[in-house]
Amino acid sequence: ETILRDPHHHHPQLLEKRPVSPDVFDVDGKTHYQFPAVALSSITNRVTGCVLSGAVGFGGALSALGGPEALPAFVEAFKSTAPILVFPTKLALSFPFVFHTLGGFRHIYWDKTTAGIDNESAKTSSLALFAASGLGAAALASAAERRAEDEGGAEEGAGMAVVVAASMSMPFRITSSYNKRWAWIMSVLSGLW
Repeated sequence: ETILRDPHHHHPQLLEKRPVSPDVFDVDGKTHYQFPAVALSSITNRVTGCVLSGAVGFGGALSALGGPEALPAFVEAFKSTAPILVFPTKLALSFPFVFHTLGGFRHIYWDKTTAGIDNESAKTSSLALFAASGLGAAALASAAERRAEDEGGAEEGAGMAVVVAASMSMPFRITSSYNKRWAWIMSVLSGLW
């Protein structure tokens, strides 16, 4: 009671009782707050959306400035200039694609059923989403790498990527906001494979 009547006199006591916000890093760089899996999943979903939008923007700008042959030429130049970075690049582009797609399926499921939205189920599905996305991205990048090593694999791989991309984008035709974005993403990814 006396603290509230005379806050200037009891300032140190007020500071001790004040709640501390959950900052992530201490001065020495060590973490003293750990994000829950659901928060990391939400942040990752937003980051992967930005990465995919950036990839689409880059591919679109490159094609708009250099014509339809500019993107395939860029990809081939990248492959010949830095062959050691081809697989890591495919993996780095596959993970956002797989994570954002599977996250979209999860949200559609949540929207349609309202099941699994409690804290424990959301945590479990977030961890499963990370695991499935890592495995799916590795499988997708590995399959693309194997196809590219085969004779004629680049052309065949591009055709396969278009088929896979089109089939994966079908659920997103339910919501019009995803439709155009996923069509662009599919075309850019099919060019890379």
